[in-house]
Amino acid sequence: RRARIAVGMAFRSKKKLKRTKCARSPSKAFLQMDTDDFLSRGLDDEAEMEEEDEEDVRQPIGIEKEIAGDEEETMDEEEEDEDENSDVISKTVTLRMIKKWKFDLKSNRMAVLKDVAKAVSSSVATLTGSKKIQTYAVEGTEEFNALVRLCLKEVPNMLDQKIPQKSKKALPSSDSQWARVRSPIKMHLCNLLQLAQHLTDKSMIVLLLKQVHHLARFFICYPKLLKSTTKLLVKLWSSSSPEVSVIAFFTLRHFSAATTSNFLTSLLKSMYLAFVANSKFTSPQTRPHITLMKNSLVEMFNLNHSVAYQHGFIYIRQLAIHLRTATTSHKKESFQGVYNWQFIHCIHLWCRILAECNSDTLKPLVFPLVQVATGVMRLVPSARYFPLRFHCITSLNLLSSQTGTLIPIAASLVDILCSADIQKKPKPSTAKPINFDCILKVTKAQLQTKAFQDAAVEKCLDGLMNFFSIHAHSIAFPELMLPSVTRLRKLCKEAKQMEMKQQVKLLVDKAGKPIFPTPSLRALFQLEETAAE
Repeated sequence: RRARIAVGMAFRSKKKLKRTKCARSPSKAFLQMDTDDFLSRGLDDEAEMEEEDEEDVRQPIGIEKEIAGDEEETMDEEEEDEDENSDVISKTVTLRMIKKWKFDLKSNRMAVLKDVAKAVSSSVATLTGSKKIQTYAVEGTEEFNALVRLCLKEVPNMLDQKIPQKSKKALPSSDSQWARVRSPIKMHLCNLLQLAQHLTDKSMIVLLLKQVHHLARFFICYPKLLKSTTKLLVKLWSSSSPEVSVIAFFTLRHFSAATTSNFLTSLLKSMYLAFVANSKFTSPQTRPHITLMKNSLVEMFNLNHSVAYQHGFIYIRQLAIHLRTATTSHKKESFQGVYNWQFIHCIHLWCRILAECNSDTLKPLVFPLVQVATGVMRLVPSARYFPLRFHCITSLNLLSSQTGTLIPIAASLVDILCSADIQKKPKPSTAKPINFDCILKVTKAQLQTKAFQDAAVEKCLDGLMNFFSIHAHSIAFPELMLPSVTRLRKLCKEAKQMEMKQQVKLLVDKAGKPIFPTPSLRALFQLEETAAE
């Protein structure tokens, strides 16, 4: 009987153990895993993760998904098991807890960074409306603000002391303590990006971007995270307030200076496309931001002239293809593809890049760009598009002054002065003077007003004066100005408007007085040539 009882108890214990094994098979499998095998798997997983970070992803994905993927990579396996179960109880973040964390951060305790990163991640998840159970719960506004201030002020100071920057080119990954702090630092950087996406207060965004710029050397150590950070910064640079755009640009420039040319190539492409997308409309309000983007792109393209040539060849060729399509098709849609602000801003941008870089590497791009600009001016000869011509002429004058290239702009300006729409008597009007800086064409009603004629004459005379001043030091200056001056003198005799006649005559008189005596310079040049022979 005792034997039967013992056998029955053993059978029941065996069944109970079997049920327990089925219920807790993941945990038991984890505990029964061989230590050496576990370590080897961990190293293999980490190597695979590094390879995934370094390889380029062809299909673009959202920034939020990339950041979420980075956060999941930094989680420990025990935390993943806890998130999968529904029995996890969130800890409520209090001001007392934040004060203790602040003290620990000032004491350079790296272990507390993980708790702070989890708390910030939980608060961001609350902002996004995530239903996933978090480790911490941030319930009050005061606690949230205190936690964000802790994240932006105390954590960077602690990282600077824990992993100091040994030299300008040295990365934190070369530090001996990097293996222990890699995961919590990555968690903290992901939280900064999440906050940058969801904060709406301008001052908080500026403060956050300053911290991102301050921690730029840490972002460079995570290639995949760097890619998502770059996308976010390009978006803020192209569509935010001037202060935010400037800080975002400085951070991007820091990234490009500390990384390879491949990163610069992809960054320039993203910035150029963002510039084109945000220069569709131009007004007195948007013009300063467009100018800021142009200044930023000129500085970025000036970092590497070889990369700048590759981009310039592609994008100037695209402009030429659009112009060729408009010239051959003669359709309204084709004209609109050229006569728009995006096209004009691109011409001006590339003229500035070639003018300010002014290197032998970029000189082959000058001729095709001049051909595109002059082709745009001749595409539609209507007087309504005189403002568009003035924009192209201004860009070409800038390019000619910096590169020393002779671009025959004077003839186009004299053609505008001699046109019938400028010479005929205007209708009386009380309209304000027209500013051509933010328009590409005028209406038919404006075309017949004195305000339009005065503004057009002023622009033409300024362009001619600029052209003459660029080439005033050239030994061929008399021959360069002779055709234009001859036509202007004839215009002075035939013009019926006294005001325009006086202005043109004043320009002709100034153009006839060169800075130095050209005949003596030519005689000196002939003497030098004879001596050389």
